[in-house]
Amino acid sequence: MAVATRQGPFAFDALSITTHVTEKSSGSFILGHLDENNTFIPRFVGRSEADVRGELLFQLRLGKKCNAFTFRYASSPHQAFEQQCMDFHECGGCASLDNARHPSRPSHTKWECPICGLAFL
Repeated sequence: MAVATRQGPFAFDALSITTHVTEKSSGSFILGHLDENNTFIPRFVGRSEADVRGELLFQLRLGKKCNAFTFRYASSPHQAFEQQCMDFHECGGCASLDNARHPSRPSHTKWECPICGLAFL
């Protein structure tokens, strides 16, 4: 499955989310911070199986303490899951992120992480 191009980083606010995430689509995202050198520092990885823009707005309403985000559209919920898993591992997993655990697959699937092969529920 081809991985979509990551877009961003963009400011993590409602205007920026609605301006840059224009499609209602499956996708994955990374929330983080821009440091003093404008380097993106990842803090949390997530996905949506149907509406990545809606999920980003939900994360904003939850009060995530981030000032920037990146995202990728996905052609399917399965691709969004795989992208989130790849982002999770690439960003250092639980040791570096605020994610409490490895991304979970939907309970009605048998999907496995393309990096480590785990299939958390």
